[in-house]
Amino acid sequence: TFTTANSPDIIINNAAIGSFGKIDEMASNEWLAILQTNINGMYFLTKAVVPLLKNKKHTTHIINIGSILKHNMRFMF
Repeated sequence: TFTTANSPDIIINNAAIGSFGKIDEMASNEWLAILQTNINGMYFLTKAVVPLLKNKKHTTHIINIGSILKHNMRFMF
């Protein structure tokens, strides 16, 4: 549990998982696990911390790290 006094000044969303299989062969539960980690993880962490960051008297940051994988999607089809 954080309070404004001991809350972080920066949040880095960097957790992610992926699949190296073909999208038409991917099981639905595998896709849902990817979304749960990559999207929901970022959302819930950010949602929990933003109120604390907004109360700071100095600059705070949220950094979302993506993946180079977006440049290599051809293997999924």
